[in-house]
Amino acid sequence: MRLSSYISKRCGVSRRFAKRAIAAGLVLASDGKPVNVDIEVDENSNYSLNITKTDLSYNAKDYHIKQMSDVAFLYKPPLMHTERHTPLDGLCLDDVANRELPDYKLITRLDYGADGIIVAIKNGITVIKERKTYLAWVCGADFPAQITGKWRVFADKRNKVKVERVDGTNNTDAEVMNFSKLDSRVNLEYKNHSLVRVELARAHRHQVRAVLANLGYPIVGDSLYGFAGSAGGNGDRIYLHCESIELNGVMGYSSKIDDFIKG
Repeated sequence: MRLSSYISKRCGVSRRFAKRAIAAGLVLASDGKPVNVDIEVDENSNYSLNITKTDLSYNAKDYHIKQMSDVAFLYKPPLMHTERHTPLDGLCLDDVANRELPDYKLITRLDYGADGIIVAIKNGITVIKERKTYLAWVCGADFPAQITGKWRVFADKRNKVKVERVDGTNNTDAEVMNFSKLDSRVNLEYKNHSLVRVELARAHRHQVRAVLANLGYPIVGDSLYGFAGSAGGNGDRIYLHCESIELNGVMGYSSKIDDFIKG
């Protein structure tokens, strides 16, 4: 078998991560020397993954919004993963949820650069109704007062998704989205911006980001969909914020709405 497959099975990581670890010299042979090539190995070989254990210390108050009998709402800050991608990732929100809410599971997620409210439900609970609102700072001060339409999302397991606006009521696989302009400002460094609220039921991966870019108003800081700059100098920060989630009639609001609106 390939060394990457061996490391994947033995260490509980993806094969993709194992290949990257091999290339980075993080896989060691039995003599302690790094192996930099994905060689053929025997199942009874002795190779190890040399990585530093992630610090999972945190203050639970920084992430807790509210908890009810079946539903819990948490806050995910920007530049934090919702779920762990690799053993080298820092603290992710799922780490917090697993410790603080062992009988719950996260059912929504946010991109690494975005922030806002995340919902977890108790094991065994069925999602009957879901509704979300997002806030986004977008490029352009001339965003219309209101836009409503249906968009179909084409993910195809690629990093960047494509969207298509459709008309009519027969497009059951298309999502109805409502955009409304809340405010605008002029930023001398990044030119004109508009503050937009987005309302929809269940959001697909990158859906809000891709649709806003498709409309000609990419989100500030979103280099993948059209704007490489980042207001406020926050590095990989994408100015997208999940404002609220309604789940099975229970409403939750982000604890950082005002901070986001201030930019």
